[in-house]
Amino acid sequence: FESQLVASTPDFVLLYIYGAGGEGKTTLLKHLTEICSSFKIRSLNLDAREVDAHPVAFLESLRNSLGKSIHAGQDVYEALTQLEGRSVLFIDTYEKISPIDDWVRSDFLPKLPTNILTVICGRNPPSVAWLSDAGWKALMRHIQLRSFSTVESEEYLRRRNLPEDKIRPILDFTHGHPLALSVVADIYEQFPDKQFSPDESPDVVRTLLQLFVRQVPSPMHRAALELCSIVNLLTESLLAEVMGVEDASELFSWMCSLSFISIGREGIYPHDIAREALCADLKWRHPDWNVELHKRSRQYYHRKLKETTGEQQRKLLFELIYLHRTNPAVKPF
Repeated sequence: FESQLVASTPDFVLLYIYGAGGEGKTTLLKHLTEICSSFKIRSLNLDAREVDAHPVAFLESLRNSLGKSIHAGQDVYEALTQLEGRSVLFIDTYEKISPIDDWVRSDFLPKLPTNILTVICGRNPPSVAWLSDAGWKALMRHIQLRSFSTVESEEYLRRRNLPEDKIRPILDFTHGHPLALSVVADIYEQFPDKQFSPDESPDVVRTLLQLFVRQVPSPMHRAALELCSIVNLLTESLLAEVMGVEDASELFSWMCSLSFISIGREGIYPHDIAREALCADLKWRHPDWNVELHKRSRQYYHRKLKETTGEQQRKLLFELIYLHRTNPAVKPF
């Protein structure tokens, strides 16, 4: 990646990174963004979680990421052409906008100026359409992320200050899965006496998260995590209203410090695997509280919808729809 940033003629214009959930794609993307900053190279960041799967919505999100570099009414492609020097466009969680994959490949990317390098991160490998296109085969590189090797896992745990006598049992338990390793390290930071051993359940991350949720500092902290798993993006104001407190800053800051919580431009959200595990645990353990959290969140969005207009109202409507994502009528969409 660094060699392409400084090359007078880059070897490729698209870097496509893919891998299963919890392999570290978003973390890697953040590191690549930091490299851009160190090279004083402009980076444009799109998180597909926050983008509707439609070309118009995609271009609008790109317009917002351009900030002051685009004038009102100016064409997005024209603004991109006018950017000076090398720029990098990062698209994270690409699988969320898979319905417009053909448009991205055949329409959007070919219109970008040659001084822009695009980095796509997602769970799915490039489609056959990408790999069978002779032009893209020459202009893209694709890399699959996998779990850590034993050496990499040991190094990571040492960097997280875990004692030597705990490393081997943890390796046997996590098999190098990066998210599992990070959750183990989080648990150890709060509960140094915790012992880890191979579990009968093959779902290591779910097992770890259930353990983590059972041992959080207070019931309020657990409820905050459960709310974060239900809503699409959690803000401090939403947290305060649903929890019925005036100041939710301590709870919000605590969640921001967790390795399986990501910080987005509009709020925080758990890793997909963590979200699924937390939601499943809540539905099984306390279905009434699950219903109550949905009800309070829905009331918050209904109130905010009446107070906003335009783009902000559209985003709130999307947040409200997301609450109903498991409804059979909504799920297909």
